[in-house]
Amino acid sequence: MPAAIEDLHAHRLLGYSLSQEPDRWLFSEDGGQRIVVDIQPFLRANSSLALREMLLRGAGVAYMPRFSVAADLNAGTLVQVLAGFPSPAFTLSAVLPAGRKVTPKVRALIDFLVERFATADL
Repeated sequence: MPAAIEDLHAHRLLGYSLSQEPDRWLFSEDGGQRIVVDIQPFLRANSSLALREMLLRGAGVAYMPRFSVAADLNAGTLVQVLAGFPSPAFTLSAVLPAGRKVTPKVRALIDFLVERFATADL
């Protein structure tokens, strides 16, 4: 198991090909200092579900949002590595067409997402 960020390169890394920067993983240290790690993935997938399945089968180490593997972490079927180096915070935005009235369904979805992600451990 990697004990430090430098240890990542000694492991099979699984990449998410649809990431904005598929060959970079971002971490933060205490104090908010960003750490950028350039990676050479052993395998890439364009689906977080496929990456999760690869993790469950022991194929390597992946950089994933907690919500996509939370049940597996809680069940102990997956283990978080490098817990002392969390991902930097990110922004999730709802974009709506200008000048159009927001329908009740869309408003309900936005309210749900705000509530769900406000307290989420991502």
